[in-house]
Amino acid sequence: MNNGRRGSFLFFGLRVLNQAVAAAALLVAMPLTTQAVTLGQIDDFQDGTAQNWQTGVGPVGTVADGGPSGIGDHYLRAISSGGFRSDSRLTVFNTSQWQGDYIDAGITTITMDLNNFSSQPLFMRLTFFVDSSDVYSSTTPFSLAAHSGWQHATFSLNATDFTALGSPGDFNTLLSSFTGQLRLLDSSVPSLRGDSIAATLGADNIQAVPEPSAIMLVSIGTGVGVVLLLCCRYKWLP
Repeated sequence: MNNGRRGSFLFFGLRVLNQAVAAAALLVAMPLTTQAVTLGQIDDFQDGTAQNWQTGVGPVGTVADGGPSGIGDHYLRAISSGGFRSDSRLTVFNTSQWQGDYIDAGITTITMDLNNFSSQPLFMRLTFFVDSSDVYSSTTPFSLAAHSGWQHATFSLNATDFTALGSPGDFNTLLSSFTGQLRLLDSSVPSLRGDSIAATLGADNIQAVPEPSAIMLVSIGTGVGVVLLLCCRYKWLP
């Protein structure tokens, strides 16, 4: 094969490699298609609903503008009143698409965008609620300063990142068949209910993702396979 043709085929191979990497990234960002938790699912609230997120007094409200992307970007807005009322705590939960097998799905992290519209700081935690006495709650909160603006939060789903309250059993066993509530709440310590506080929180783009290394391995593996196929087809290998 002359150098011109070899160069053309190499250019073609690089184009295919680039497309393969892009396709691998899309696999990670696939939207929710079933009620069982799936890798890449994202709650972006663009349909104008709370997408099954609720509080103890009903569905959470949504806002049509002002999300991380600005105009036209919907987001979830949770409001708590403080004191001793039924809406006193800044706690939202989901009992639908966030149930299922996190382990088999390859979900190791939950990310989201958060905005504290309040005049006091918030300490946001993820809590896997089993029942009224048994939960796993984030050991370290994601801290939001007063009037924080949009911040990107990452919650690792490693057992070492969660504190057991009560007797919820083994963490990985729980995540292999989770049937409880996924809660997002404000609390100064790991908690199943959260603190009483008057506050307003914005949340958007709640997404189930793998470790970054897993994304890279999928991309590299796909790309290398394509290049090797081209090399064998056109006898570029010695």
